[in-house]
Amino acid sequence: MPINLLGKKVTAFIAAAPFETALEKMAYANELKLNKTNDNVYIFQPLSEGEELYISGDNATAVKRNNKPTMSGGNGAPQGNFNVSGRKDAAGQKLISVDALNTPILDLIKSTSIEAGVNYFIYSDIKGNITTHLNNISYDNFLTALLQGTEYTFKKDAGVYLLGERKLEGLRATRIVQLQHRSIDTIQVMIPSEWKRGVEIKEFREQNTLLLSGSAPQINEIENYIKQIDRVVPMVLIEVTLVDVRKGKAVKTGISAGVDATKKPGGTVLSGLDYTFGSRSINDLLSRIGSNSSVNLGRVTPNFYVTLSALETSNNVEIRSVPKLSTLNGHKATLSIGSSRYYSQSTQNVIPSLNAQTVVTQQFTEVNANLEIDIRPIVSGDDQVTLNIGVNISDFIGNPPLNAPPPKSTSKFTSIIRAKNEDMIVLGGLERTESSETGSGIPLLSRIPILKWLFSSREKSNSKVVTLVFIKPTIMY
Repeated sequence: MPINLLGKKVTAFIAAAPFETALEKMAYANELKLNKTNDNVYIFQPLSEGEELYISGDNATAVKRNNKPTMSGGNGAPQGNFNVSGRKDAAGQKLISVDALNTPILDLIKSTSIEAGVNYFIYSDIKGNITTHLNNISYDNFLTALLQGTEYTFKKDAGVYLLGERKLEGLRATRIVQLQHRSIDTIQVMIPSEWKRGVEIKEFREQNTLLLSGSAPQINEIENYIKQIDRVVPMVLIEVTLVDVRKGKAVKTGISAGVDATKKPGGTVLSGLDYTFGSRSINDLLSRIGSNSSVNLGRVTPNFYVTLSALETSNNVEIRSVPKLSTLNGHKATLSIGSSRYYSQSTQNVIPSLNAQTVVTQQFTEVNANLEIDIRPIVSGDDQVTLNIGVNISDFIGNPPLNAPPPKSTSKFTSIIRAKNEDMIVLGGLERTESSETGSGIPLLSRIPILKWLFSSREKSNSKVVTLVFIKPTIMY
């Protein structure tokens, strides 16, 4: 017991209580502080100026500092007041309780640091007021909550807490964050702007690394966020098969004549009529698909592609393309295959002069017929794949007129479908009509009615083409 307490009288009545509890309650009843040293010695101390005893929220006796309102420099009105108290938990760690109303941050830091018994150094003047109520938190958590969202921060170095502006040299921190699964190309865009304020971020592309420099709390927040989004991005392999199912007929008339030493005399005078109709041997599956927008065939074996190849030899089914596209989840894969034709355009200009001149300019114009497919896959957590599909098919049909654009047919659609991993989806119903008419013969005679059948050869065809699109997505991690 200190010497200044030797003459102090105490009054207490405690029965059947543990020794430490009895001393604590006796100190509380007589407005004394009780502290236990590291060598298990109990010491009674008088209350300091501004301190008072109270019962905390967990019904334990504790000491709090009742600070008087500070006076502002202008009109002398109170600027705020606060209470700071502390106690030790079962592990011996000092816990702080703070109750402040419109209190200067600097005053609150000083009082709390004294209560916690820590060493601190303030680099710059800390401005601003705060209102807060904190109960039984550590000193580090108190500083983190107090300075969050301000221009100030803290750093602990060799047991000393350094406080001041975030941009000061002694308080800056540097951290290297290496990405394991993602690219640094899009990471900076995904970091919220408020977090990057006051933090310098540099990219080291050769090592797929970010260098962060700035306030330590902000750097910790950014690093934790990057680790949460640094996950493996699945790749999707998309197999696309385009099949044209043709149904049509062709009519060919005329006479073929000539001289050939290898041919023997005899034969037919007229070739008659030669019709070619689409075969009905295509299986019922293709017929049903052609009239529907989409069908899910589920998982198919590699023999499925062999069957389609065999169907192609029947001249009823034509496999246009079997590409395999790969793209990252959420990114678009694009395929474009096509051909070009040209037609000429002539422009005649007359230049008036003494001897009028006529200038003819010929220009060739390009016309494209393309097969374009855009697919953007989105993979969900249950291995389901959502496909945003856009298909644009254009073909040249028939023989183009002289110096005129070639005729062209176009089929276009967009669709959004959802399928399981490795399911085969079929999109059908893209129907277009193709027709052509050609002829050749002896000049003049081939235009005379009735005689034109003897001196010319003509061919006319009409066909209906239904395009089927087979799509199979495969998720690859």
